Amino acid sequence: MLKGEETSSIEDSGDFISSMPDDILHHIFSFIPTILAVKTSILSRRWRHAWCETPCLSFRGVETTARVITQTLKSYRALKITSFRLATAYYVTSGEINSWIKLAMSRSVNNLSVSFLNYRCPNFFFLSSSLEQLSVSLAFVICTTVSWKSLRSLTLSSCIFSYGEPIANILSGCPILETLELIYCRGLPRRLDLSKSLSLRRFEIRLSFQSSYVEIIAPQIHYLKLTISEEQCTLVDVSSVIEASLEICIHENFLPVADFVQIMVLKMLEQLKNVERLTFGSTLLQVLYVFHSCIVYLRAKTVCLTY
Repeated sequence: MLKGEETSSIEDSGDFISSMPDDILHHIFSFIPTILAVKTSILSRRWRHAWCETPCLSFRGVETTARVITQTLKSYRALKITSFRLATAYYVTSGEINSWIKLAMSRSVNNLSVSFLNYRCPNFFFLSSSLEQLSVSLAFVICTTVSWKSLRSLTLSSCIFSYGEPIANILSGCPILETLELIYCRGLPRRLDLSKSLSLRRFEIRLSFQSSYVEIIAPQIHYLKLTISEEQCTLVDVSSVIEASLEICIHENFLPVADFVQIMVLKMLEQLKNVERLTFGSTLLQVLYVFHSCIVYLRAKTVCLTY
């Protein structure tokens, strides 16, 4: 290729980038961190301010400091936010986090993900009519009034519940919730009654070594994913479950608790009488291998073994 032709090719590429519709540019930006999207402004004059209107914002990674987030949001102009992800390893104040979340809620955010160590969720956090998906990690969850009328999916990871009945309050404020995930949370009630959440269909719970005994009542769910520890977990009513996944987290030497685990799991299998697809995790499978008799309790059409 001649030098003139090479220059023409670059110019044509630049024109192609510049001619992209806003929707396509914003779709591209939705796959990358917002800080990187800002840097793409040097690629084309057309891209210089395109990121300011993207409906998807993601602040994660080593470059994500409080100052960077605040300065970036000052230049943000979109009136609607569909997805807003916040996480940083650097120290940030509750006031800074609250201001960022308030901005997202003022733009009717649909998908919100927040991960900050020891963040105490304020009262306004539990009041949103636009949220459809919400993920919260490493936070203190203290709530009395919850109004998430549009929320369909909720994930709480490594959160600490305290005071009153936060799970009951959350469920009562989410009338169309379909998916609930409780991942290594502390302060869960002994009796986890989900029966009043009539739209709930998928439930995942992972219990850590610090978790206490839990009874699960969820007669309306169709999918259950359960990771238990050595502490006892009882399925009281999961009569509508048609797909289930079971795993256990125990120490390497499981023989001392093998008898206990066998009894607990067999009781669970009795409750999963309508399941059509059942998956065993690798650790649980090792424990059950000692007791070949447990296989008679399996009524599932499909049994999956993971390693």
